[in-house]
Amino acid sequence: ALESKDRPTLLALTRQSLPVLPNTEKLALENVEKGAYVLSPAQEEAEGLLIATGSEVQLAVEAQKELREKGHDVAVVSMPSFELFELQSDEYKESVLPKHLTKRVAIEMGTPFGWDRYAGTDGKIMAIDRFGASGKGEEVVEHLGFTVENVVDEYLALDC
Repeated sequence: ALESKDRPTLLALTRQSLPVLPNTEKLALENVEKGAYVLSPAQEEAEGLLIATGSEVQLAVEAQKELREKGHDVAVVSMPSFELFELQSDEYKESVLPKHLTKRVAIEMGTPFGWDRYAGTDGKIMAIDRFGASGKGEEVVEHLGFTVENVVDEYLALDC
């Protein structure tokens, strides 16, 4: 963001108390400029993807752990920028979002606009298509359905 001179730049900071994901700092620094990257790969052969941005990445990582316990091996993709991702080579895009993995949940505590391109026709977009809610952060997030359990349920409900 600090080096961008030919496009708008946004630094979005959260007030949420989020843990730092262990062993991801170097990975993020090396790949964030690509717009999306596999933050947490599948343990063996991925059967699907959880795609998230910002603070929702933590939610995706926790859902990945829960899905593994249930016998489902998924990868987590951090996607901070659609625009930067679209500038990458087709080979890179395929390495992050393989076409054969159609079982996908995109997680965005904002508008669903644009996510259909990455969730695909068989995937699910967990987003907010209305005005949010007022209240304590944790209660609002739960009220809007952004919980590990809901992400897991949405993934398991996909018929791909």
